[in-house]
Amino acid sequence: FQYVRAAMNEPLLPTVSPSATSVIDGEDSDQGEKPLPDLSDRLREYGIYEEYLKFQHNYQKWRKGGSKGARGEANVEDFEQKKEEDPFKFTFWYPSPKKYKFFHTVSYWVGVMYLEGSFLFCIGSYAMFLGATHHLVVSAAFIIGSVVFVLATYCQVLEVVNVPDADAWVYFMPDWAGVKQRVHWDSLIGSVVYFVGAVLYGVGVGVEPFKESLSPGWAFVLVPLQSFLGGLLFFIGGLCEISHNGMLTGGSHPGQPVWWGVLASSTGGTLYFIGGIAMVFGDHWKNEPIVVHKSYMAGSALYVVSSLVLIWMWRGNEYGVSLLRQLKAAVEAGAERSEE
Repeated sequence: FQYVRAAMNEPLLPTVSPSATSVIDGEDSDQGEKPLPDLSDRLREYGIYEEYLKFQHNYQKWRKGGSKGARGEANVEDFEQKKEEDPFKFTFWYPSPKKYKFFHTVSYWVGVMYLEGSFLFCIGSYAMFLGATHHLVVSAAFIIGSVVFVLATYCQVLEVVNVPDADAWVYFMPDWAGVKQRVHWDSLIGSVVYFVGAVLYGVGVGVEPFKESLSPGWAFVLVPLQSFLGGLLFFIGGLCEISHNGMLTGGSHPGQPVWWGVLASSTGGTLYFIGGIAMVFGDHWKNEPIVVHKSYMAGSALYVVSSLVLIWMWRGNEYGVSLLRQLKAAVEAGAERSEE
């Protein structure tokens, strides 16, 4: 992809010599100048030709001083200064079509799998509320939903740990130093705690059908305690989303989809935490089953809403979902400034 990087770092006002023009037109040149190769086929192979070309064009338009309201005559020195001052450089976060497609694809599956998992949680929670606590459908809905939820949170971790510019994707052992240089603490902590919380909650869900065959001590450790810890981590993950998107400091507002997505997600995590508290400390509560079932049912419904918002954000090219808003800002750095 050195040719893509070269094209995106071309001079502001390149001069085209007659010899270069003849080369572009397919004629040979005495000076041996050669045009950059046509990467259209490769971009189409990646499946992102139209989208990547649009964003590259918008960003290049801004870089070349073509945006409305630009003052003064564009020159290389001004461009270099703007490039250094721009904290959301498109090429910084999307250095190649392959990188762009990675975030495009992974963000899609984050939203879809969150939706599938939370919808299955809704079915299981509603069935529990109706009294079908030990029904096979309830167990299947929660177990399958937990597996899908774990995969969704893992994909979210993949986005964060693959932010550093690297030729190969990282799946298990990332370059933590490189990650911390590019993402905020709330992005890293939020993605990790969501993943660990989903795993712990999945343990409790998977053991639930067999807890009668366990000793009281192990039954408590593997079911209520896991649900409590999972809910606690969901709650912490929601706080990280609130922090990352500036919900309390004006960083986002109700006019943005992410505001509603974070509100639904963080509230859903809080309700799961309440349900876990009731499971651990509510043995002597008269209404403990109602609190647990209603908390999980309402929390699952809010996770469905949050997942729908994530998919809506993906359709709007917001590939960082709720914990990597830098990816959205990188796109807007070119698209919005070209319209100023």
